[in-house]
Amino acid sequence: MLEQHRVSTVRNLLSEFVRSPSLAHLRSPHVLDKLASEIVRRLDLASPLWGKWGGAREDLIRAACPCWIPLVDITTALNSLPGPKLTSTDVSARLEVLQDELGEWPPDHLQSACAAIYHEEKQAGTELMAIVIRLRSFIELEETRLQQEREQNYRTRVEAEKAKLEARFMAGADCKWTPIAGSKAIFCRMNGRVFRLDKAVDGRYELVRVPSHNEQEGIVAGRYARRGDATAAVKEMAYRPDFL
Repeated sequence: MLEQHRVSTVRNLLSEFVRSPSLAHLRSPHVLDKLASEIVRRLDLASPLWGKWGGAREDLIRAACPCWIPLVDITTALNSLPGPKLTSTDVSARLEVLQDELGEWPPDHLQSACAAIYHEEKQAGTELMAIVIRLRSFIELEETRLQQEREQNYRTRVEAEKAKLEARFMAGADCKWTPIAGSKAIFCRMNGRVFRLDKAVDGRYELVRVPSHNEQEGIVAGRYARRGDATAAVKEMAYRPDFL
């Protein structure tokens, strides 16, 4: 009987899912993750293995997954809700399973900040679910800010590296491929020889040996499907005595 109920639960969820007229929606990884999570949640609630969970308890423990909350406090809050008495082991085990299922874990780098928010709200008498909502919002905003900061730092490093390469090229030193003064082409110098790489309309790369970066005329050394092939050719041509 239990197995029939589990099959029926999954069938109903899948039936509701495939009603969507949008193929993109059906294939969306985010939507599929939500469907998988809901299937697991429904099966867990119907399973005798988690007999102490359901209703408001399940809502609270799921919401708390990414939050830094003392285990004793969340156990006390859960025991104030309808259901059999929960031990700290009940709660920690359920948290671990749900965190793996949902892919939500408390971020280590925000532990101190979350602890400060939690104790502030606890002292003010805020109920746990409201604290959880504030913590989740704080974590989301901080993770977004940190991601943007990492992306900006990466862009800054890339731009600094580009500027360093261009300066090296302009100083007459050997250097790998680099754009010069906003040119669509890229240049490199090897063994004192300057090479320009132009991308043709067909997507292939044209390698040209030029006297300097500001001269258009040069010797076409070859056309290549990939930039890496052109680089390999430069390494060979740069040291050929018969290639000026």
